[in-house]
Amino acid sequence: MTEPNRIVVEPAPAGQDSLPRLQAAVDQLQGTGEIVLLPTRPYLLSGTWYLPRPASGALGLNITSIGHATLRLHDSVTVPPADGLLRVESNWQYKLSGFSVVGPGTRSDPVTTPRSGIGIWLGHEAGHGGGDGTHGGGCILERVYAIGWGVGFRLGTAEHIATSELLFSHCSARICDVGMELLDQNTLNVALVMWGMEANRVGVRVYQPGANDVHVWGGSASNNGVDFHLAPGGVFSVNGYRSEGARQFLVSGQTRAKTNVVISSCEVLGMVGDGSVAAVHCGWGNCLTVVSSTIQGWIGWQQVFGPGGVPLVVGTLTMMGVCVWGSPDRPFRGDGSAAGLPYRVFGCSYRLPGNPDGVPDGWFPDQIGVVRASGDLVPAWTVDADGVFQLGGSPRVVTGSWADGSAARNLAVVLEEAGIIANQTTA
Repeated sequence: MTEPNRIVVEPAPAGQDSLPRLQAAVDQLQGTGEIVLLPTRPYLLSGTWYLPRPASGALGLNITSIGHATLRLHDSVTVPPADGLLRVESNWQYKLSGFSVVGPGTRSDPVTTPRSGIGIWLGHEAGHGGGDGTHGGGCILERVYAIGWGVGFRLGTAEHIATSELLFSHCSARICDVGMELLDQNTLNVALVMWGMEANRVGVRVYQPGANDVHVWGGSASNNGVDFHLAPGGVFSVNGYRSEGARQFLVSGQTRAKTNVVISSCEVLGMVGDGSVAAVHCGWGNCLTVVSSTIQGWIGWQQVFGPGGVPLVVGTLTMMGVCVWGSPDRPFRGDGSAAGLPYRVFGCSYRLPGNPDGVPDGWFPDQIGVVRASGDLVPAWTVDADGVFQLGGSPRVVTGSWADGSAARNLAVVLEEAGIIANQTTA
């Protein structure tokens, strides 16, 4: 059935290749219009389905589905196409909605059938200003699922082909080596709303310097190796997210470039492994803020040091209203690798391993401080759960006599050492 700028494409007969009729619909629309898929049976594709850049204006080509259609790699294909099952070269005003792309990783046990190929590849085609900042506007993916690929969704390439200003709504990646991968220095401004992940080795990986500004709003993950791997500098946030059964929730801090990461209102439960790996692991260039979250694991830090043991870049760690699973002696693990890290902890609690859900087992004192080379936390001040204020990490003892003034002089020394006063008195 054909209407002006709208084509409904039937799948090819059972077992036959649907790619020719899908590509013919794209050619007929000349890059502008809508292709409608039907869920009657899978669309088997022998190669890449290309959606090119529209020839004119800011209009784009939309793909939608009545129900939920499936695009699947044809069983005759032993090596997935290098450009992915669906390659979207447009970056202006397109929308993909209501279908799945299924790869070879679901044909049998993924241990014996390696996950390979790319499900959907989004990025500006070569020759149209890759890497120069003109890469997007009003692009939406809605209820699109990538299953069984080496990379479920690839955004950009390592060869200066970028994309940006993308909204993913209720999309997911399952049984992939990497659920979503962002490449190129201009692949940025990506919003993931109700983003789902399951059984991926890495859920979301931002891998190349300059790819950044990724923000997650709601959703859930289960049984990934790592949920979020944010390698380069930039600004990232994960908000209102629930993770179960991962080995690590978030890994970042692998560059001296400043990396601002916010984890807010997240619930991280059922971490797998022996507890030797941090649930959240950040490092030298990070400014990490964790707010109002529950983390069934521990937060770790890895500085990188230059000559003389001086940190090359000093990040910051701020925790507010966070409940962590672990020992009650510290809110995060600041061993020697975190030396020089300034930290802030407010309203945080802990749960002892093995205890059931419910009220916290205890509260960490509110504090601001720095990590010593020994790994000890050195607070400038603390306020404990009973509201008792204390300067420094341990009580300071003032000796002397008030009668002869020695106690007052010693008190002045203690206050000066704490940085509260500047002692300019004379003997």
